[in-house]
Amino acid sequence: MTRRFRLLAVASTFALLVCILAAAPAAQASRRMGWSRGVRVVLLIDRSGSMSGANLASVHAAVKLAVERLRDYDAISVISFDASAHVEHAIGRVGARTSRRAVIAATDAIRAGGGTSVLPALVAANAQLRRAGATTQPWARKRTLVLLVSDGHSAYDGVLSATKALATRAVISTIGLGQQADSALLRKVATAGRGRAYTTVAPNKLSTIVRKELARLGR
Repeated sequence: MTRRFRLLAVASTFALLVCILAAAPAAQASRRMGWSRGVRVVLLIDRSGSMSGANLASVHAAVKLAVERLRDYDAISVISFDASAHVEHAIGRVGARTSRRAVIAATDAIRAGGGTSVLPALVAANAQLRRAGATTQPWARKRTLVLLVSDGHSAYDGVLSATKALATRAVISTIGLGQQADSALLRKVATAGRGRAYTTVAPNKLSTIVRKELARLGR
């Protein structure tokens, strides 16, 4: 082997080593959260004033269903929103750092009040997934589900761009509770998020839809 070819071989090996080392932190974060094994679910829950009563009660029941169906190495996050987003439970494994009881308790503590703004919830969901090391690889995106539940109307500004950013890491499905939900906006979000839109859903049907969405993830 000539000196030139030896130098090229050394340079190629060094470049490969740099790429491996650069990717290591993200890969380690992904392994910690079980990205390669489990599924990820982020629940975005409208907590505006109109959600009081049967709507919010149906959300509590649906979250309990989700927690029961997820496996220990799956991950879940719960984010409520009115005019701003509130991370009720940061993303974590159901059976490791996150306990099922903690997720349910955090959701049961949500109280209705205020207006409705979808944008902060979408941004918060993306931030949760990024902090947890979520990858944008297609196989990982298909194993990550964001479920947006709302019964009201929200401003459109920035929503589609935030949806497209989030859709690089997750499939986004939307559920409109009752006749007053903004079906047009929820359909746009679901389309951009390559998910499904469920409109004019009765509160007692919410758990059925959540079960159907989790079944698509094998849960």
